[in-house]
Amino acid sequence: MAHELISLVEAAKYLGCQPRTLRKIISRSRLRLKGIPPNGPTINFFQAQKRGAIMFKRAWLDAYIEAGTKRPELAPLLTKIAKPRPARATVLSGLCEAFGPLLDR
Repeated sequence: MAHELISLVEAAKYLGCQPRTLRKIISRSRLRLKGIPPNGPTINFFQAQKRGAIMFKRAWLDAYIEAGTKRPELAPLLTKIAKPRPARATVLSGLCEAFGPLLDR
């Protein structure tokens, strides 16, 4: 059935994580519901009562997986350009010039 709900434990198995990891994701999702920006991914879930069982639709889990899927073939190819680093002596002399008057006191 398309609207069949699965339990937290079953959802964790489906995602390949521990139930406690999924509970952390749910906590972040609750923050987002309160308008607080979460620090990490969030997921859709259903909970009929305050202390009721947390349930998921398989489509929500699939959407969570899709959102976290990295697709390197779609990313532009970037070449890393090395920045020239200043010589250590240059950095140290700059520090001595900046803080020298303070050290002379």
